[in-house]
Amino acid sequence: MRNSDGVVEFTNADIDVRKPTSINSNKTIIYKSLSNDGDGFSFSDQRPINGEFEVLAYDCYACNPTSKINWHTIGLNRADYADTVKAMAKKI
Repeated sequence: MRNSDGVVEFTNADIDVRKPTSINSNKTIIYKSLSNDGDGFSFSDQRPINGEFEVLAYDCYACNPTSKINWHTIGLNRADYADTVKAMAKKI
């Protein structure tokens, strides 16, 4: 969704991403922007000073006290994006 101020929002959280979010909130706000070299994307919890960016807002599924997921033992999916990660790592 593109707001009237031009900010693109993707969210599953019921919040206004343009307003400051409390540190105690279970909402996660991520800013996605084109990396400085233009070859990939940067993700940050800090709003970019200039340039275009997208706002990704999520409920914090890992913070849910009733979650049945054991975050200490669940496996990390290292396969799905392995090629992308390797390609970006070679550029650094």
